[in-house]
Amino acid sequence: MRRRPRGPGPARDRPGSGGARRRPDLLRECLPAGGPLEGQAASPTYVYERRVAEHGAKLVSTHITREPGGAVVLAESATHTRGYELSDYVLHGDQRGRSGSLQVEPGRVVFRLVNRGEERTKIEEQDGVVVVGRS
Repeated sequence: MRRRPRGPGPARDRPGSGGARRRPDLLRECLPAGGPLEGQAASPTYVYERRVAEHGAKLVSTHITREPGGAVVLAESATHTRGYELSDYVLHGDQRGRSGSLQVEPGRVVFRLVNRGEERTKIEEQDGVVVVGRS
């Protein structure tokens, strides 16, 4: 993977932007085999963008994956503490048109998935914290 310098872009169309203070952005172009490392000038297979916004004591990490032409194929965000204790996760949309969420509540986790207009919800008992890792 190679990193591309951060460039200007409208924040208003990005999930989780909400005008909050931003930490440095990460933008990666992911190249197919036989790319520049092997002496060929290949175009990226996809562009991955990660943004982290501070919301009080919590962080909102937003991940957006786009095709090289700019079409969004995956947009998701998670609200968590600095220690990666998860509060909620939102799948804003993926290439199959699905969306959903995960909400951590006292004693349980609520999952919601919308796929082809059909909504499914599942609740699981959870006594401890739910921890996610950095990507």
